Amino acid sequence: MGRCPDRGVSLAVMILTAFVAGMQYVATRTLFGRHVFTVGGNAEAARRAGIHTNRIRVIVFAISGAMAAIGGVLAASRLLAVDQSTGGSDLLLFAIAGPVIAGTSLFGGRGSVWSALLGATTIGSISNGMTSRPSLCQERSFSAHRPNLAGVGDRGPGPAARHYLMTTGVPTGARA
Repeated sequence: MGRCPDRGVSLAVMILTAFVAGMQYVATRTLFGRHVFTVGGNAEAARRAGIHTNRIRVIVFAISGAMAAIGGVLAASRLLAVDQSTGGSDLLLFAIAGPVIAGTSLFGGRGSVWSALLGATTIGSISNGMTSRPSLCQERSFSAHRPNLAGVGDRGPGPAARHYLMTTGVPTGARA
């Protein structure tokens, strides 16, 4: 059996876990976190209670921008390329839908960092499961336990499958 290099916990997952734990601590155990929830729940009541709502909003947007920058650096290091379309398509929809599915309110005042991570993981798992193919290691283990009905092996199609592909107009260099 060959060694599969994609096993183990990646550095990005460890960084994500550290950020989630740190932000959960800030949100639940500090005065700043309580102020953020209060401003998110009712800004006018927070202002009347003596909380500087504009300062809280600016700090929260600064933290959000810093987290987006860190996420961009991690995405660029994972993809080994940067492009204007990187992060496009459904990324923003998934970023909003994940926490909402997990119970975070769009109107503010409710939610937790761990539930947002759970929702994002759920959305990511569904999206990944619907679009991905098995990895090379999984294909090897799967192909070792199934009969070769189509005449397709590790070296391409066999003679019968090659004849079928030629008669149907599929190029013979294509992998089945």
